[in-house]
Amino acid sequence: MPNGYFSVKELQAIKLAEGQKVKAVIEHYWHNLPADFSFLSWVELQFENDSKLTFATDEDLSGLAIVDFFIEVEEDQAAALGGQVLIQSDDVSETALWKSVIGSTLLEVGVVKEAENWYKSTQALLKFETNQVIVEKSEEEEGVVVGPYTM
Repeated sequence: MPNGYFSVKELQAIKLAEGQKVKAVIEHYWHNLPADFSFLSWVELQFENDSKLTFATDEDLSGLAIVDFFIEVEEDQAAALGGQVLIQSDDVSETALWKSVIGSTLLEVGVVKEAENWYKSTQALLKFETNQVIVEKSEEEEGVVVGPYTM
């Protein structure tokens, strides 16, 4: 699949997450210490059945990607950079944005269909029983941006 579009595997992961109850939401930040630069790199939804759905940006920063996130691997890669990078993970389940979705079902992940089997990966709309949250590729920097979605 070309850059900027979800792959079939990513779309399957999205479909598997739909219908699951949210147990926690973890945001993982990438901190470049020498440059005093940080960004939200991964947003991880953890479900009651112990599955996860994790959003990040794709390799060329053209859109979102659904990834398998393993903090140990990311910390090892950061350590290989000589202590110049730090991965910080925050449980944001109790924040205003996410508090109402804990225990709620992820009803649907809305993505933009451009053509048959072509779904843009620049954003995803997470529709819960309680509210909706938008996950987008940051336009201004690396990483992802999350926020409430209102019509």
